[in-house]
Amino acid sequence: MRWNSITILIVCLVIVLIASLIVPDKTYWGPKYGSMDTDPLGTSILYREMDEMFPSGVELTKFPVYNMLKREDAKPTNYFFVNHIFNPDPLDVAYLLDYVNDGGRVFISANNYSYNLMDTLGFEVQSPWYFRMNLSPFTEHRGTASLFLSNAKIAMDSCAISQVLKGSFVSGVDSSAAKLFEVLGYIGQDTVNFVRRTFGRGQFYIHTCPAVFSNYGLLYDSTYAYASACLSYLKRDDIHFDDYYKSNRNQASSPLQTVFRFKELHWAWNLMLISMILFTIFGARRLARPIPVIKPYQNESLRWIETIGALHHSANEHNVVAQKRVNHLKAYIKRRFNVTTEDWERSDALEFERKTDCDRKKWKNLFSKLENRIRSSRDLKDLNDAIEEIYSSLKKY
Repeated sequence: MRWNSITILIVCLVIVLIASLIVPDKTYWGPKYGSMDTDPLGTSILYREMDEMFPSGVELTKFPVYNMLKREDAKPTNYFFVNHIFNPDPLDVAYLLDYVNDGGRVFISANNYSYNLMDTLGFEVQSPWYFRMNLSPFTEHRGTASLFLSNAKIAMDSCAISQVLKGSFVSGVDSSAAKLFEVLGYIGQDTVNFVRRTFGRGQFYIHTCPAVFSNYGLLYDSTYAYASACLSYLKRDDIHFDDYYKSNRNQASSPLQTVFRFKELHWAWNLMLISMILFTIFGARRLARPIPVIKPYQNESLRWIETIGALHHSANEHNVVAQKRVNHLKAYIKRRFNVTTEDWERSDALEFERKTDCDRKKWKNLFSKLENRIRSSRDLKDLNDAIEEIYSSLKKY
């Protein structure tokens, strides 16, 4: 088998494809919390289960709070946020406060909150654990943290979660707003991680362990029950499921970002690029029309003369060949010296004789050989020697 460049490239491509199918993907443990993310810390499971928890309707919001709440049809219902960090800008916070003040209910689960929101509502959050990106709970901090709910009716819905995922806790509240806060849950026995803050006619639900709402957390029955119990504080009304305030926002600003988000589309894109490169390298060259090599015209006069001379020689027509040789010599003299040799006594012939060494004896010797019929190859050779001698003498002038 001949291993050319095309065969080697095809074999390498097949090996890469097989390896990509056999080698398992590396699990990403970063806090993404996107509604379509199937990674451990995504929320695709929660988003699917939302339809059962809130049968009135679940709206996935991919825009800031300002864009969603400034609409004329916006009404105070439920708004759910979950992310590693909740950090809206001041304008979004203002619209969110007005939304709750009019009777809306906002559930926020995050490890860290924006200063603007904490200062307005009067609480502080502190985290004893530094969440490192892409850190699996099975690699470090193998211990667990217990999460409890204070309501006796749902107190049984407690759960245990990995230490590295337990999140932060509410470290304090403003004394002037202490009466507006109600503790709903703890980490352990006395560390608060879930509070309700009354604001106007609505409520803010501040939760500091978003991992319980992740795909990884909802795999366990106890965590699933805990997450359901936390969301049960919201009325079974319409709910906005936020998909904008995410650490790795899923919103694609270009078609290529949509392609790169999904593994299958990403592979299809790479195969298309590889195919185009291979076609450019090999296919285009084959389809291009080859440029023909045009050989220059060759002077075949000598070959033609040799052929004709060989024919005459094979037919023993030596006299014909001799006559043609003399005629060529006369034509050469006429073209170069403007002299005819028909009448050798003319004055121009005498002038030609004066300019050259070709005296009359040479010409008479030449013509005398023609008068005597050339019968043999020897006679033809003597004639040719005499003509070549005349050519040699004429080339000097």
